[in-house]
Amino acid sequence: MQTEVDEKGHPIRQEQSTSYIGSFEGAVEFGLLLRQEARRRGLGRAAKVIFLGDGAGLGVELARVNFPGAVLILDFYHALQHVHGLVAALGARKAPQAKKPSNSGRVGC
Repeated sequence: MQTEVDEKGHPIRQEQSTSYIGSFEGAVEFGLLLRQEARRRGLGRAAKVIFLGDGAGLGVELARVNFPGAVLILDFYHALQHVHGLVAALGARKAPQAKKPSNSGRVGC
């Protein structure tokens, strides 16, 4: 949780605010690790749970099984990919706005 802000009002990243989970295990085992870390980080005290993902089936299923009732949010980069597909499907490929997004425009924390 980012609770401190700088002189411009921007959040100051707190080192302990981020944790990472990685595994070569299957989805069920990974979901268990994810849920355990969420509990360690205070999931039980959360008024609302947000699951940010890329919209792929596995991520959505992990959220559904391990965090029922969570609000699922599609990350910005993958949302842009879907918008690009829509623009292309509508036949507006030649418009400057139809340029495919690149990783260089990624937004992150």
